[in-house]
Amino acid sequence: MRRGLVGALVASAALLAVPALAREYHYVKVAEIYLPTPRGHGDWVAYDPSNQMVYVSLKDDGMAVIDTRTNSVAHVIKPIEDPNVMAFDANYIYETAAEGLPQGMSGGAAGTGFGTKNQIVVIDKHTWKVVGRTETWGHGTTPDAIGVANGRIYVDMDDNNVMDVFTAGPHPQFVAQWNLAPQNTNHWWLNTSDFTGPDAFGFSLDNHTIYQTSDEVLEKVDTGTGAISNVTDLQTGLTSKGGTKTPIVDPKTGYLWLSTTNAKKGVFVLNPNTLQVIKTISEPSGSDELSFDPALRMFYSFGGKGFGAYDADTMTRLAAVNTGVGITHSGAADSATHAVYVYEGKRAAVGVFCPVPGPGTNGGWAVPTGSGVPCGGAYVGASNYTVYFEFNKSDLTADARKIVGEAAATAKRGTARIVVDGYTDLAGTAQYNLGLSVRRANAVKAALVADGISPKRISVHGFGKTHPAVPTPDGVREPRNRRAVVLIGPAAGA
Repeated sequence: MRRGLVGALVASAALLAVPALAREYHYVKVAEIYLPTPRGHGDWVAYDPSNQMVYVSLKDDGMAVIDTRTNSVAHVIKPIEDPNVMAFDANYIYETAAEGLPQGMSGGAAGTGFGTKNQIVVIDKHTWKVVGRTETWGHGTTPDAIGVANGRIYVDMDDNNVMDVFTAGPHPQFVAQWNLAPQNTNHWWLNTSDFTGPDAFGFSLDNHTIYQTSDEVLEKVDTGTGAISNVTDLQTGLTSKGGTKTPIVDPKTGYLWLSTTNAKKGVFVLNPNTLQVIKTISEPSGSDELSFDPALRMFYSFGGKGFGAYDADTMTRLAAVNTGVGITHSGAADSATHAVYVYEGKRAAVGVFCPVPGPGTNGGWAVPTGSGVPCGGAYVGASNYTVYFEFNKSDLTADARKIVGEAAATAKRGTARIVVDGYTDLAGTAQYNLGLSVRRANAVKAALVADGISPKRISVHGFGKTHPAVPTPDGVREPRNRRAVVLIGPAAGA
């Protein structure tokens, strides 16, 4: 799999800390973290500044915890059936499990899940164990967006267009249920959402107001009483994914930013009191999740095959980054390192991107040098190719030969060093797999040499069962771990 080519890039990390007028950035990819999940839709990604972890809702089941200090999966919490959104406080993570209504019971276009698990799953941040499960059945199904403030948990019930309120802590207790706008046409019977239902919300800076989205509507809800003080139809246009999406208040300007599923309508900037539109900014694609890096003063919208980057001060789009991977609709910014973690659904991976001041190509691979943090120091261009192998094999498949050919063509453009690293899955003994990983790396080297690359430029390493792309229990045959990675660039000689 080709990872892309970036020209030589050198950027001082110190520039990242100083916002300025008419800023210019481009984004380079520095890591790819494979997830223990099938390819497809993953609903939400969140960065927790208290422990420098990124939480990822996996497809179908579970939540992954990524340690941003190592850019690796540190924990996987299962079961969490059909996970939607997570929120967290000082001690716990609250993840919604949302299998929806049983088959045949849904009265609307939304909430047609076939399962019966509708829960708030509580995870202890110190032990990474599930310590509580609160059923929402009886108070609504398909719990979706969730937030924590004022010692309470607020949960959108996607099937029913209501918000449920629970106590925060290891064992949430039901407190209240509030109806949301717009009112469902069958509210007197099943009260199922007419379209997509409530999808995301955010809090005011004082935590007294919830900014709630549903279909094309944005509304203000009192966090103490549930009273709705303002309902504004933003006329975003509806798609199968809804209309209005994630609202976030900028703590410096007080403006409310809102992502939408309509690329032409784009990101909205609104007055948080009146909900009057101040500005709209076009998006690369209709988006779902919105994230904010307060230190860099940058908003990010995620949708389609990439993300957009927006200057919070000038209210302009600075970059449109194409990941080349579909179902890229969620992500989060690390406010400590400024790295952007992007869920690449059809790759079942999280890509890590870094902002680099100045003009340049967006989305290409680069290698960070200098400090150990992902987006510190400087960057040098690199090409990264991954070749996959069949189980217990070291010979190249037809697809693998094609990828090696692409790597050779890139290598012929210069004289940079080339490193080939071989890996295996976790089936078999450590000693056997170490030898197999070396054979795989040597097979790739031989193919490069056959394509005209000098063997003096190439070094090989075998890592056996260590450093799996997808963490699994010992003995598991995971195809994405049976690989060799070709790195071409200045850093390959390090």
